[in-house]
Formats: sequence, C-alpha cells, structure tokens
Amino acid sequence: MRRVAGYHLYDTAAKLELLNQIRAVQRLTTKHLGPQQKLVSKAGNGAKGTETYDTPKMPLQGVLADTGTAHKSVQSRLLRENEALNPVAIQRQTQALTAQLLKLTTKQVRVSSQNIFARILT
Repeated sequence: MRRVAGYHLYDTAAKLELLNQIRAVQRLTTKHLGPQQKLVSKAGNGAKGTETYDTPKMPLQGVLADTGTAHKSVQSRLLRENEALNPVAIQRQTQALTAQLLKLTTKQVRVSSQNIFARILT
C-alpha cells in the first residue's frame, strides 16, 4: 500500500477515505490480475537452502482449481467480478486517487510550514 500511496502522514478523515478507496481498487489488482507463486517445498542443508515453487497463476485460477476451498456461489461471484475488470481503468483510477491524496497532503504541509515561519518571524 505504501508503494502506491507514499510515505506521508495521513491523519485526517478525508485522507483516510481516499486511502480506503485506493485500497479497494488495489485489492482488485492484487487478487485478480497479479500472478502469484506458491511455495511447494523447502529443503535446508545448513546455511544453504533450496526452495521449489509452483508455476505462477492468477489467484482466481487457484480458487477455481481447488474444489474444497470456496463454495460455488463464491466462485461464480469472483468470476463475475473478474469479467468486469479493466486493468487500464483500474490503473487510471488508482493514479487519480493517489494524485488527490498527494494534493491534500502537500497542501496541508505547505500551510503548516508557512505558519511555522510566520511564528518565527514575529
């Protein structure tokens, strides 16, 4: 989340609302569009270890392949959600929300730094 939103201080309700919106959009990217690898085995021999990973696949493919994990209703809901996704639109929405958040954050910092300088000079 910090890679997308940055490392500023988000201490107001408006900033928290924007962070929650960014998180909701990023969830779609992470859960539906990003391939993930599962660790299959791990063998250690002293300081040297070897790890074996499964082939990368989308999380949705993993849920659909495993019959015991999710009910059919959950699987059908995820399929409907996945069909409606547009990666470019998600990226644009994330960038727009991040720009709004940065604008709010930098505006507050600028105002507070001006107040500090005004107090020092008087």
